Formats: sequence, C-alpha cells, structure tokens
Amino acid sequence: MPYTISTFIIAAFLGPLGFYLADVLTYLDPAKAASAFINNSVTRYSLSQIIGNTVVYPAIIFYCAYMLRYMRRRISEIEEKMEAESPEWAGVIRDSFGGISSTGPALAVTGVILLLSLPLIVFQVSNSQGLAQLYFAITYPLFFFAAGSFIWMYVRSLWGLYKIGTQPLNLKQYSEDKLLGLGGFGRISLTLTTVFLVAVFLAVYEFTVYASAMPVLLTISFSGALVLLGVCMFFLPLLNLHSRMIAERDRLRYRNMKEVLQSVSPEATEKGASTVNSLHRIVILEHEAEEIRTIPSWPFDIVVIRSLAGVVFGVVISISAHILIVVLKI
Repeated sequence: MPYTISTFIIAAFLGPLGFYLADVLTYLDPAKAASAFINNSVTRYSLSQIIGNTVVYPAIIFYCAYMLRYMRRRISEIEEKMEAESPEWAGVIRDSFGGISSTGPALAVTGVILLLSLPLIVFQVSNSQGLAQLYFAITYPLFFFAAGSFIWMYVRSLWGLYKIGTQPLNLKQYSEDKLLGLGGFGRISLTLTTVFLVAVFLAVYEFTVYASAMPVLLTISFSGALVLLGVCMFFLPLLNLHSRMIAERDRLRYRNMKEVLQSVSPEATEKGASTVNSLHRIVILEHEAEEIRTIPSWPFDIVVIRSLAGVVFGVVISISAHILIVVLKI
C-alpha cells in the first residue's frame, strides 16, 4: 500500500473515525454512537472547533507522519545532487546528516511530550467509558510518537546544517558557481522552514479554537513569536556557512588586490612587462573584482528568498484570518 494512503488511513483512525469508534466502544451500538457523535459535535462545539476536530487534528497527524518521509527524501535528493557535483563532500554530508531517522532520540522526545501532556491524557481517559478508555490510552501515545519523530527529524536536520559549516569543505570556484557550491544547503534550510511554518499554522489553529478565552493580543504575540522563530531557524543553521562564504570572498578580494598592485608596481616594469600588457591585465583583474563583489554572503539566491517570503506571507495571512474567525466566534 502506498505510504501516502496508509498515512491517511492512520490519521483518519486517530482522528474523526477514531472518535466515532470510541463512541461505538462506549455505546456498543453503531447507530447510537453515530447519533451521539453528531449531537456532541453540533451542540458542544463551534464551527471552528468542529473543523479542528474533524479536519485539522487528523491533518496534524497526517502531516507529521508524511513530513517524516518528505524531509528525509528531500534532504537525500539534495545530498545526492551535491555529491554528484562535488564527490569529495560525500562523506562529510553523510556524517553531518546521519541519524535524522534514528528511532531512539525520537522515542526520547516522545517521552518528554507524553510527560508534559499527561494531564490531558488522564483527563480524556477519565472522561471516557468502557473500552473507549483503552482506545484513548493507545491512540494518544501514537499521536505523540508521530509528533516526537517529526520534532526530532526537524531539529536534527537543523543541527546537520549547522555542523556541516564547520567541516573542511573545498568550495567551488566562483566562476563555476556564485554560491561556491553551497546552494543546496540553502534549499534544505528552506524546506525545513516551510515544513515548520505549516506545522505552526496547524498547531496555532488547533490551540486557539480550544483556548478561545485567551486574550487576542496574547494569541497574536504567541503566533507571531512562532513565525519569527521559524524565520530565524532558516538563517541560524546557515551561520557557519555564511562565515565561510564571507571569508572566501575576502580572500579572493585580497588576492585580486594583490595582483593589481603587482601589475602596476615598479618591479613589473623592471621585469619587462609592457604598459599595454599591464593595462590589459588590470582590466581583467577589475572585471574579476566585479565578479567577486557579486558573490553572495549566504548560501541561497533570490529565488530561495522569494520562496521564503511567499511561505511566510501565506502562513501569516492564514493565521490572521483564523484569529479573526475566533474573535468573531464563527
């Protein structure tokens, strides 16, 4: 069975279908369970909360599970492309991103989330009856394992980006690649940031529909802080590569300036260099200096920046619209 379909089925069983099954286990009557499920949804919840229960909650489960595979495959695709262009980087890249799929750390993160969420689990189980208690006792840990695995892979990938900037990479010539061969790492950071910001929107939606009593300004501040964190997490893992690119650009500038001074020095004339040859050499060096000045200081180009701006804009608009709906109590 395709991974996407199986993930969707699991999300459905842990989401609205699972809630219905819990009612079936409680009432032992499918018709009565369906009636109770519909009545509870209509009488106890607002439209936003119904959407949160039936759409957003399973979407979070599906998203966490699906993004595990997506992040791993996306990083692997970029790794393979970069290794094909720079084979000497192969070992360094694998070492930096090794362990992103490790189960042990994911279980440790899951354990922390379970401990923090224990009051919620106890409340939900204690307010259920019969076999429904067993259902919630099983499904909640599964949900938290998907979330824990998602968090681990995201954080470990960020650490891999930061770590690779400390490795001895032989940068490409600027004449071959303005990004010195490091553009793939910028694309990985964009992928991780996009994944995080979409998760922020889903989490903010699910949280705010049930925390409607929270002041609007606090909700806006909380949401804005998460979006700002996501944007910062795009740049922070790339700081080491940023420093490497600045250092390389400064080295090339120094070398270029040194060659210009050598071309106009008295020693060059004494060695028999003609004025015409010296001027020609200076023109070439000036053109080279212009190219050096265009070397970016970060491992991404304007296309990546536009994509990042589009993602941030979309998430901010979506969160703002949702907060407005909550305020208006739609």
